[in-house]
Amino acid sequence: MCYLDFNHGLSPKKERKLLTSTGLRQDDLHTSDEAPPIPALVVRRVVLDRCKISQAALARIMGISRPWLNQMLTGRNSMSPEFVLRGGKLTATNPLYWTTLQSRFNLH
Repeated sequence: MCYLDFNHGLSPKKERKLLTSTGLRQDDLHTSDEAPPIPALVVRRVVLDRCKISQAALARIMGISRPWLNQMLTGRNSMSPEFVLRGGKLTATNPLYWTTLQSRFNLH
């Protein structure tokens, strides 16, 4: 299931379905010493691959430039606070998940 809607909220039932379908869990934050997941790869898996949309389409939906999104997805840019907020709303996930994911990756 892929549900992306930047302009409308999700019902709790749809939010649970989305989180289940994306496989996002608290365990994904990797509190152990192993290397945390690369945030860009998580975005690719959760949004681009599961929803079968292009980088250009995602950039349009989020209201960001395609070159900036590409740089983030290729590891040349970190997730900005704006991206975290828009991405959290877009995927009906807590922006803190994405912030923590990026922070753990940066610190590792």
